Amino acid sequence: MEYRVLVSVLVGNGGDKAIKTISDIVSQKTDGIKMDWVVIDNCADHDTIQRIKSLFPQTNMVKSEKNLGFSGGNNLAFPLALEKDVDFLFVLNDDVRLEENYVQEMTSEGMKKPDAAVIGSTIRFANGRIQATGGTLRFLNLGIHWITDKAIEGQKNVKEVDAIQGAAFALSKAALQKGFRLDSCLFLGVEEFDLACWSKSVSLKSYVVEHVEVIHDTNQAKLVSNRWYVDPLYYYYAVRNEIYVKRKYRASIVEYVLSVSHTLARVVLKGIVFFLRGDVIVMQCILRGILDGFMNHMGKATFQVKR
Repeated sequence: MEYRVLVSVLVGNGGDKAIKTISDIVSQKTDGIKMDWVVIDNCADHDTIQRIKSLFPQTNMVKSEKNLGFSGGNNLAFPLALEKDVDFLFVLNDDVRLEENYVQEMTSEGMKKPDAAVIGSTIRFANGRIQATGGTLRFLNLGIHWITDKAIEGQKNVKEVDAIQGAAFALSKAALQKGFRLDSCLFLGVEEFDLACWSKSVSLKSYVVEHVEVIHDTNQAKLVSNRWYVDPLYYYYAVRNEIYVKRKYRASIVEYVLSVSHTLARVVLKGIVFFLRGDVIVMQCILRGILDGFMNHMGKATFQVKR
């Protein structure tokens, strides 16, 4: 039996990293798999797109006239996935490096999980440190606790988790047919939380194929590994989007109040620390994020950070 998959890579300003990602896709082993791929030009820089067209002329490309963010950009691949009736839609950042058997192994393991919404893998930073092997939803959906080690080191292992890390994952046919789309209101950040809550709401599951590894060569490694790294817009999107998702999937008013209170206490205390350290702009962005979250001012931020 031949499986069908579509691999989508969202290209912004990845440059050499994007070229490497697409090269890894083209080089995949696909025995028993019909693989198509598409590049989403999310208002990427001209040089990167021209290099992709020159080096990979067979690539199907979808162009956005403006930056739609992670969710809006990746959603451009969904109509093509439905048209091709794929078993899995792989959603990739333009800064990931893939093993040559990535698609084959993920598809093989994923087909054994008919109740899956999404299949993830071990994600490592370029320095070798594990970014995540999945995550768990905390009590009352206070957020995601990311797992940064393997349950079984050095062996094949597929485990059920609540959430997967968003740099590289595969959405199942079941999720596509149930109507899942990345929420374009989020623009940037907390998409994994949204996907985890949606999967839970429709009684589908998330699995991580631990023995398959993806290298995430992200420029945000410092931000992810150092929770006190200064990035004002990150804190804006994080708090705003978290409030939005918690409202979207609230089971009750009590749960919503408790979970949002946890968010507010956590980020405001962090903002106060930044303020005392002299990083006033971070606190301003946190407060702006809280306001926009409650006022439902979503999408791309309408302000610029001036330092």
